Amino acid sequence: MTRLKPVQDFVLCEDGAVTTDWVPLVSATVGLGLAVTGVVSGGVQNLALSIRDSLNSDIIAGIGGNDPNTGTSGGDDGLVALAFNDFNNGDQGWITIADEHEDPLLFDMLGPYFDQSGSPVVLNTYSFDPDTGFAMFEFDLHTIGNWEAADQMRLFINGVMIDATRLNGGSTNSVDDDGSDETLVSYNFIQRESVHRDVSAERLEIANAYYEAEVGDANYEAVRSNVNTQSAYTVQVVVQNPSEEIQFGIGRIGDDPYGGEAWAIDNVGSYGSDILPVEFNAN
Repeated sequence: MTRLKPVQDFVLCEDGAVTTDWVPLVSATVGLGLAVTGVVSGGVQNLALSIRDSLNSDIIAGIGGNDPNTGTSGGDDGLVALAFNDFNNGDQGWITIADEHEDPLLFDMLGPYFDQSGSPVVLNTYSFDPDTGFAMFEFDLHTIGNWEAADQMRLFINGVMIDATRLNGGSTNSVDDDGSDETLVSYNFIQRESVHRDVSAERLEIANAYYEAEVGDANYEAVRSNVNTQSAYTVQVVVQNPSEEIQFGIGRIGDDPYGGEAWAIDNVGSYGSDILPVEFNAN
């Protein structure tokens, strides 16, 4: 037996070869997966955001099925998107009467606002076809702080208040409306979340600077417990037999002595339809 014989036997032996081959194969596969993820992740994220924006800005006509209120089938009678504002490039034509403020988390929105006057402080005018059966406005509402019973969002159509709703910890309760069957309002709670202490501290600085400059009353000093939470809602407003022009307004009323509570809106869409939207649930 030569000295090379053991080496030759080892090289030609296939026992354990699968394990030996599997380790570099798996390593190469994992490395390839990580490389592919790094390349495509940015594109996938951009695509997801584009899909989200498209869904927000364009409700597909043709809801399908029979409408329980009119007996009319869906098809081409579904919602038609007319306008959409995401406020990524400023106010986008909205009239803002109250002062808009900064917030470390609520950006690329209209707001936030500390106003508690009860008047419409953000307004926009929309045009509709004279034959439109229903006009619908839909938007995201973001609130800061722990709102009490006196704090209510108000919605206005052509300067007339159509609804006042109390928001408290995610619950919603309509406390006033215009008494008309021509207008319907729905608040759908999305989430309530706590924010980091550093965010609360920054919000306190912003709020207290506002109250010192505008209110001049120490009783309105912002407190951490009123800025360390925020909530999100989807709001829908339906107007039957709308006029050819509608001025849509939003405001808030309250007598809260604790500063810092605020609100902002985002992703505002206007739509026209020949039937009442079938998924609409009145508040």
